[in-house]
Amino acid sequence: MVALRRACRHYKHIDYADELADMAKSAVNLPAPQYFAHAMGHRFCLAAPGDFVSTPKITEYVAMGAAGGCLPLLVLAGHPERTLPYTRWLDWCSIGYLVSDQTARHNMVSVLRKLEQVTAEEAAAKRAALLAVRDAFVFRAPSREAGGRPSAVDFLLGELCEAARVQRANLTKLANQPLAGGPYSRCLL
Repeated sequence: MVALRRACRHYKHIDYADELADMAKSAVNLPAPQYFAHAMGHRFCLAAPGDFVSTPKITEYVAMGAAGGCLPLLVLAGHPERTLPYTRWLDWCSIGYLVSDQTARHNMVSVLRKLEQVTAEEAAAKRAALLAVRDAFVFRAPSREAGGRPSAVDFLLGELCEAARVQRANLTKLANQPLAGGPYSRCLL
């Protein structure tokens, strides 16, 4: 309870009544065409903690950045390897910007300063990298042609196959180790 009171002290000075108009504007769900047109007009697209881990925003931001729109700015509440898809092969730093939730909470000013320093060349390189990985995020009907462009489904199945291979290898290692309980391990609860 003491920690909660201490955390709440930081917000006592905020006049929430004064913020209501902005809060109401941000709570409006735009129709998809308006949302995408609006998002494409920004330099960065922010995905912050609070969204479900597999938020569609990540896919949207990759697709929009690949189309020349906003670059992904992802605030992560954990390690990227446990939070983001495709970390086995995708270098997220090549396609966007990552911010820890701690930095976002306590030093967003420094993040904004760094984002102001992003050059047109750096943004163009990120958009080119986004275009190169877009197929891993965009769902489309399977190609009937041999060697057709892969879709997100193909990439997801590849990730599942790799996870199964790693799981099998780990189970094999465990099977070769003696179990606790010796000869009674078969009935050990």
